[in-house]
Amino acid sequence: MIVAILGRVRSLLDIYSPNPVNRVAVLATLALGTVMLARSIDSGSGIGAIPILLLVWANHERFLDTLEGLLERNDWLLLGVPMLVLVAKLLMTPPTASDDLLRHIASAFWPGGYADMYVYSALPPVSLYPGFDALVGALARAFGPASAMWMMQSLALASFVLVFVLAGYRLLAGQPMAGPLVLAALVAALLLMGSRLFLARPEIFMTIWALAALLVRGRAGAVTWAVAGLLLGSGYWLAALYFPAVILLPLRRRTRAALFILLSAAWVAMWFWLADGQPLRAIAWTLEQVGNRISGMEVSENMSIANLMLHPLAMMLALGAAWSFGRGRADARLLLLAGYFALSNQARYGGVVLPLLALYILSALRELDRLGTPGSAAQRLRWRQAPCRCSR
Repeated sequence: MIVAILGRVRSLLDIYSPNPVNRVAVLATLALGTVMLARSIDSGSGIGAIPILLLVWANHERFLDTLEGLLERNDWLLLGVPMLVLVAKLLMTPPTASDDLLRHIASAFWPGGYADMYVYSALPPVSLYPGFDALVGALARAFGPASAMWMMQSLALASFVLVFVLAGYRLLAGQPMAGPLVLAALVAALLLMGSRLFLARPEIFMTIWALAALLVRGRAGAVTWAVAGLLLGSGYWLAALYFPAVILLPLRRRTRAALFILLSAAWVAMWFWLADGQPLRAIAWTLEQVGNRISGMEVSENMSIANLMLHPLAMMLALGAAWSFGRGRADARLLLLAGYFALSNQARYGGVVLPLLALYILSALRELDRLGTPGSAAQRLRWRQAPCRCSR
């Protein structure tokens, strides 16, 4: 009986039927779903999607055929649609930064900067984020504090997604399942460290810059990438920690080593100027503050990275990296760089370790189709319908 009822419901909600009754039922269900979905978004409940899902279920065969054909003609939709959904959600409920970005923005409205904001507090002898403070301060004065915050958050999210997706496609190098694989890796990365992107700290932009090394082509591109890193380094006193990303550049080892040395030397010279000739004094101050820590008070950013790696999804990436280790075309440089950042044993660097592991797994999947992975459903259908040419 239940099967018969479901059959009648499916027949009634056939969106391809010319019957006026069917059309009225479909339109009514669609209208109901739109209203319920709008209300459920505000309440955080997913029950509003039920009428829409009911329509999809009733027409799933033709729907899936149409969807597959659409994706084969426009493969960018596979990534574009989920990103549009994410952006729509963010526009409905704009995120708010919770720490450092707010401080960088607020400092622009105090005549004395941090000194006026943190009266009677121990402050470094020089600014540790001069370039970043200048940029967000200018945006805040021109467009307002909230708009400046959203601009930096949007830049962080969009830059990360763009760099990660392009790097993923390049690592997969024509793999027929590149779209779904890149989407899965991107979703995993965003679920694990997406919240950090909305902090929009200087270190986030250094992470994106490091991953962008995978997109460089030729020496001119490498020079452009290095100059961009140097400019970003003016806004973060620990930017040099990200310079080992030169290992990802498509250059000879000696050329990479030379570029690393030149980049580091230029950064030291720049910071000698930015710090009024006393960068060592600033470093000594930070070490002194670390020594003055109050026992029993922990900063979550400084906790062991092992705490982050215990997340089920992070453990899956770690297992995937272990599976990828030693496989023919797996890019060992990605794993080596992830290991370098993991040596800090600080949770703050999970934001770069986890994307590197995801990209490392993608690099190992370049030859997945050669291991017996079937093609698309359309390819399998054509294969089944092809006449047999075997000898009798």
